[in-house]
Amino acid sequence: MTRFDANPFLQQPQSQADWYLSLRMSHARLDVETGTLQRQHVLLLVDEQGNRLSHRVQASPFSLEQVWEALTAVIAGSENGLGVRPRRLHFEQAELMLALSPHLQAAGIQAVNQVHSADIERALVALERSFSPLVLLPPALVTAPSFDPELQGRIYAAAAALYKLAPWRAIPGETPLEVRYPEDNAARWVVVMGSGGDAFGLSINDSWIDLERMYASSDPLELARSVSWLALTFDTAEYLAFEDLDAIREHNWPVAHESAYPALYRVGGAQADLQAPTQADLHWLAGVLPALVQYFSARPPGDKCWRAPHESRVPAAAHSQPAQVLIRYPGLENS
Repeated sequence: MTRFDANPFLQQPQSQADWYLSLRMSHARLDVETGTLQRQHVLLLVDEQGNRLSHRVQASPFSLEQVWEALTAVIAGSENGLGVRPRRLHFEQAELMLALSPHLQAAGIQAVNQVHSADIERALVALERSFSPLVLLPPALVTAPSFDPELQGRIYAAAAALYKLAPWRAIPGETPLEVRYPEDNAARWVVVMGSGGDAFGLSINDSWIDLERMYASSDPLELARSVSWLALTFDTAEYLAFEDLDAIREHNWPVAHESAYPALYRVGGAQADLQAPTQADLHWLAGVLPALVQYFSARPPGDKCWRAPHESRVPAAAHSQPAQVLIRYPGLENS
């Protein structure tokens, strides 16, 4: 058999169906023994109705040969007993489509690169979640009694702009910022996550004591029981509630990248799980995130400003009256 042998495909009848292939990362699973989050690479193949044709999971990225082997198993009938080839195969990843397109064409299958429809994406997300029953997802923001589409839209727009700036490339390590909004209010300490290349976003602590506990803790579960903090994380669509995904499409809220859907939630506290942010949290984010966009826009990676302490006052995007956001670097206790 050649590396990409089309003969097993040609031996099967061709249907008029469209299939959808997606390579993505699995939900993070907490390894209780090590306290680390583990993710795996997932291959998902579904039909037009979102029915699973193939689902494969492994620790390393899928090679072209492994993708071809998965397609061969389905089309030849050794997996799921299907034994047919589709009319078209839709790919999310353009590079994958371009690499396999000549081989699929030899089997009479048209390769298409396009973003999956809302129905197919919903089916893929549901399928992935069905294999990750222990993963906790943030509560849906749009189902909260106080949900405000205009407020949420401003937060999403600022989050998308912040992601594009990649502030984790600018600020050294995980040095905290002291942020006050309005500037005469109590401080919150913001840690930019992403310098390690694993998780991207903001971790926002309500007090310096909580931040110290976070740095000192070696037990993630115990930390979540003793401290509550606000988080903005960027990840794939699997990490958002269906209701929030639907709202993003309905309101056309911006998302910076397919791996940058913004999730907003509180971590820890009495229940030690993920909780919805408070209304005060959302108003704080709506004012502070645009200010952080301005702040990091003026301070790119390598800028000499990161070599010395500094503070900045940025006008807040407030509804009612003008306000300032005070940002101090680095954020220090009793500064």
